[in-house]
Parts: sequence; structure tokens; C-alpha cells
Amino acid sequence: EEDSDPCVADAPRVPDCPLCSSSAEAARLQRAGGAPRPPEWVPDSTCSQCSACRSPFTLLRRRHHCRSCGKIFCARCSPHAAALPHYGQPKPVRVCTHCYVTHLSPTPRHARSQ
Repeated sequence: EEDSDPCVADAPRVPDCPLCSSSAEAARLQRAGGAPRPPEWVPDSTCSQCSACRSPFTLLRRRHHCRSCGKIFCARCSPHAAALPHYGQPKPVRVCTHCYVTHLSPTPRHARSQ
């Protein structure tokens, strides 16, 4: 059953993040004329578990879309807010921990580990 849920199947692997696949993102930007556009959101109906911690969604554990990558997370895994001016969001909006740490922090995680 878990394999049929597109949100969960590959969630822990960083290469599946749409922002981490730089060659695909570069090609997409080229096709779009260089102007970035927000990612397509994963439909609520196709996601039964948090993309990060895999906790099932319930009436109390709600779904939240990361405005940076478009995946669905629980509140615990998407507690951050960041402006996304490249997507036309000058005010802080909800982002997941992965995007906040990997793509939006002043010091990206890969730079801190060196």
C-alpha cells in the first residue's frame, strides 16, 4: 500500500526533491523562458502520509503543502516560513524543513558540513 502513495514512495531521498534535480530544473527554466514558476502541488487526495516522517494524516494531523517544493507535510515537518521572491511570494510562506535547510538557508547544509 505504501508504494502506491506517490508522496511517500520516494520522500526520504533528496534527489527526488524537484529543487535538488538541478539539470531537470535548468531544462524546465530554459523551456519557460528563464522565469521560475512555483512547483506543482501534490494533490491532497493522493497523499495519505507526511512526505518526511511518514506519519498518517488524520483529522488532527493535517496536510500542509510546502510552497517551495510542492510536497505535502505534517505541521511538525513544515514549521518554517520563508519568502520566495523567485516565485512571486515576497512575504514568508510555509516551507518544509528540507527546503528551508537545503535550499533557503543563508548557509546551505552541504556548505556547513565541510
